[in-house]
Amino acid sequence: MDEIRFDPQTGQPVQPQYAVMRKTFSATAKERLLALLSYPAAFLYVCAILAEGKTIRILFAVFTLVFCLGVEYAHRTVRAGWERWVWLGCLALCVLPPLWGGGKVWEDHTWLFLHGFAIYYVLNRADALMEGRTSHLLPADGFCGAIVYPFANFFLRFRVLGTFPRRREKTAGRTVFWSVLAILAAAGAFIAAAVLLSQADRGFAELIRAPFTIKVHFDLITFFSRLVLSLPVGAYLYGLAVGVGREQQIRERGGKLCAALERMRAVPVKIWIALLAVFALLYGVFFFVQGQYLFGAFTRTLPKDFTVAEYARQGFFELCKVMVLNFALLWLALRSAGESARTHRGLRAAATVILAESLLLAVTAGSKLWLYIDCFGFTPLRLQSAWLIASLSVGVICAIWSLWTNRRSVRAWAIFSGLSLALLHLV
Repeated sequence: MDEIRFDPQTGQPVQPQYAVMRKTFSATAKERLLALLSYPAAFLYVCAILAEGKTIRILFAVFTLVFCLGVEYAHRTVRAGWERWVWLGCLALCVLPPLWGGGKVWEDHTWLFLHGFAIYYVLNRADALMEGRTSHLLPADGFCGAIVYPFANFFLRFRVLGTFPRRREKTAGRTVFWSVLAILAAAGAFIAAAVLLSQADRGFAELIRAPFTIKVHFDLITFFSRLVLSLPVGAYLYGLAVGVGREQQIRERGGKLCAALERMRAVPVKIWIALLAVFALLYGVFFFVQGQYLFGAFTRTLPKDFTVAEYARQGFFELCKVMVLNFALLWLALRSAGESARTHRGLRAAATVILAESLLLAVTAGSKLWLYIDCFGFTPLRLQSAWLIASLSVGVICAIWSLWTNRRSVRAWAIFSGLSLALLHLV
């Protein structure tokens, strides 16, 4: 029991002061090894980005393989769900088909999808989703995976490499660490020395080149510029792949976000019902006035002075934009209404009417696209449009199903959209 001390001037008991213990930073041998391997991996990524032609596809395939192996090794003790295999498969579909001439549908957009699938695969593999699965917090999870986690751990690699095992630990980890570092440094110096000497003397260059059948061109300035560029890239990749495993209270963060969304419920339900009724009336008038024009694709009757191409293009993307607008409108209505649509029948009925009209818009836009494809055949742009309308239609169906069954449907919609998008790379 601690002895109680009194202040001689005031006579009041003095509370004992304890030293504040700082939590020291420590790193595992796995984190140190991955930190070292992240340097050549980032350099490979930079080379892939700056490559041209088929080389870029090959380098990206190699980098993706290295990246996924590193993620699996980093989180091998984490118990992840089956969903991670879906996103890993989508990632493979973005990388492999272009190697044998596929991927004509998305072309340059493939690399954007590749990064998105990679980030979401890491979140699933590390069990770092706010609700433990794909949910209505999908945008927040994506933002954290792309921005928050990598930049919050941007200097993690530097800190990991700056730590050393304690004395009481075995020295084997330190030996392996410095041995690998010495081998990599010596190999880089050896290659640079051999290349510089070959550039200084032609005879030596022929001697060095003789055992090899492939002539390698080495530009020292290009090499070091890419090396410097790979440093921040490697810090980002390491912060994403490894740093996400150090993130704490991810589930609590999701709970706080859900609680913040619940606090939005301040608008009387009757106001939103009236507003949704105005939108429903607007769409009803539109269908009535333009009915023959909208549904002409089903009967192959075109408006006067319209060609098939003009008719199919007219209004397709506008109809898709209206569907997206309806999704945003319903999200705001269902989140800010004073009562939940799952308990208030009037609000649920009004939302269902808007969703049904959105589905009718999707069918109309799809009929236009089908008439265009039937007359002129498939093209990459038309396949992209077909994927868009299919994704929006499935989103509407999932929303209606969730609204009336009180079951989650965001994951089903996300998997359908992501997997169908990735499968188009086979074309």
